[in-house]
Amino acid sequence: MIMKKVALLLACSVLLVGGASAYIITLSAPKTIYVGETLNVNGTSTLPAGYSTELTLTKVGSSKILSQKQIIIQGDGSFSLSFNTSTLEGGTYRLEVPYNSTYGSSSIWWLFFTVIDRRSELVISSPLTQTFDGTLEIAGSISTVNDKGLKAQVDRDGTTVFGPEYIATTQNGVFDISVPIESGGIYLVTLTDSANYPWFIRYTVLTSTPTPVATTTTSEPEPAVYQVSGMASRTQPAYFQVDTNPGEVQVVTSAGVDWVIEYINESGATNRVNTRGTAAEEVRFMASGGMVYFKIYPDQFGGQESITLTVENAQSATPCPTCPALFGDAATTPATPLPLFLALGALAMLVIANRRS
Repeated sequence: MIMKKVALLLACSVLLVGGASAYIITLSAPKTIYVGETLNVNGTSTLPAGYSTELTLTKVGSSKILSQKQIIIQGDGSFSLSFNTSTLEGGTYRLEVPYNSTYGSSSIWWLFFTVIDRRSELVISSPLTQTFDGTLEIAGSISTVNDKGLKAQVDRDGTTVFGPEYIATTQNGVFDISVPIESGGIYLVTLTDSANYPWFIRYTVLTSTPTPVATTTTSEPEPAVYQVSGMASRTQPAYFQVDTNPGEVQVVTSAGVDWVIEYINESGATNRVNTRGTAAEEVRFMASGGMVYFKIYPDQFGGQESITLTVENAQSATPCPTCPALFGDAATTPATPLPLFLALGALAMLVIANRRS
């Protein structure tokens, strides 16, 4: 009788184990990538559609999480996401989803990739902030290029204003070009060598205050460009106020940090923008000439970071010490501790009451 019960239990166990199929999840990404390029991660899984988990990025030899993004399994079992690598150093990195005991042995839930960083080879000699005079000066040197030349491209607001075109370099890799431009703003310069390694330079062209002169033309003046800077962390945001001009206003953060922008427009509505990872975050909106308030902070927790806000088509851009209250972030007043003699008196009364009882 006992042997029959044991046999029945074993049979049930086999059925239960056989009925529980393991899930498969696989990750794929390039094995090598240049710093500044977007790392595209793709994958497939037999997990149910809609299932979500986290994909973390760490550097080999360190447990610090550099970035973490959510994976969501789609109806066909696929998923994809991307990481910005502009703030990574050269070295080997690990991508990983948390291990789950239901994953089958053929699953690939982690992988390594290598970042090649040659940014130190670039030395920029032209000012990164220039005053508009009709040209953008781009000058510097890349020690490993020699006289092989570079492919240059200049973009403003996603529109190419120069190139892609090869430019000359000297035996020491020195380059110096002047690119005609029609207005102030933020210009992204991409330089590429014969190995297709890209270097990125971000120039800010400020519009100088025009001197009134007699004129018969009716052309519109260039919108003024202002910059304002501060320090910000996730728990201690930076606050700014922008006195706008009528028309479209453009606000761009500095790059290198995954910034979150919250702003209160002229009608009092609060908006939140966080779409570009560690690339420069940007917002555009129509204004009628009123004040707009900004709250800027990193998407990740950590120490304080330097933030520079570049604003186009405004009368001014300044820090805003009164803005925390507008965003509901006014610091609460810490509770004042009881004076020592009152605390001791209360303790004595409690002891006497206990003895009487």
